[in-house]
This record gives sequence, structure tokens and C-alpha cells, in this order.
Amino acid sequence: EEAAFAHWQQCMMPLFPQLKRDLVLPEQEPPNGTYTVTASLGDVWRRLAVPCTCYLAELASAVLHAFEFDQDHLYEFRVEGRFGGNGRISHPEVDEPPYADETSMGDLGLQAGQEFLFRYDFGDEWHFGILVDRLDPVDPELEQPREVSRHGDAPPQYNDDW
Repeated sequence: EEAAFAHWQQCMMPLFPQLKRDLVLPEQEPPNGTYTVTASLGDVWRRLAVPCTCYLAELASAVLHAFEFDQDHLYEFRVEGRFGGNGRISHPEVDEPPYADETSMGDLGLQAGQEFLFRYDFGDEWHFGILVDRLDPVDPELEQPREVSRHGDAPPQYNDDW
């Protein structure tokens, strides 16, 4: 996203010199605190408290644990960037960076009301919607994601007809 912005900035500068000071990509301070997020599969959801310092790999593990799923498949997160576009953050064993074990929740700059996708098991295609409910001050006792509430029974991960 930033590379595309820089390209257009360079193209436009000769035509509009006054934009030199206007076409500056604003710096964004990474959030600091505790996210409350809701992970859902249809009408079934789990609400989690997640530190901003938590890596997406830890969030993936917490969501799968909350839904009582095995953690033996690849996954990815799809997050809309601050200038649009759909960024992908991959499972650490996939050959496409950025990786979920190197990207924290705070790195994403998420705001309350923002949604993103957690796609799990590329064969069965589980799509968890993740909604950012709010960002609270830092909870010094929270070091890893923690489930705080739930609604509904999780669907079985595997079809018993195999």
C-alpha cells in the first residue's frame, strides 16, 4: 500500500508542486492496550480479550481453542489496510510473508468496529469473522488472549461421515 502511494506521489509532484507537503503519508501510532474481539462462525461466537502485543499466531490458537478445534491445519488472516485493499497474513509454515508469528495485533492498527477474516483449514474452509469490539487500556495481568464470554455450541470441526 505504501509503495503504491509513493509511486503516485512521485507521478503527481511535477504536475502539482504545492502537493509536496500535502501528499505525505501520515504516520500511525500503533495502539497500546487490550482489544476485545468477537470471533464468530454464523450465530456462534466467542469473545476474547487480546493484548495489542499478541501475535496473530496466538490469536489463531486462542480462537481455535475457544471453538474446540484441532490446531493441525494452515490458516491465514485477511485484514483490510488503512488505505483499502485486502492484506494477507499467513501461517508461519506458508511461503508467503508476512507471517502470523511476526505480526502483532497492534501492528495492524485496528479500530473498534473493524472486521477481518480468519480463514482456517484450506480444505474444509472455515471462515471465522473477527470483529474488534473495543480497545481498552493495557491490562498488566493479561499476557495471552483469554476467552471472556461465549454464545452457542461450536460446530463439529470434522464431518463424522468419513
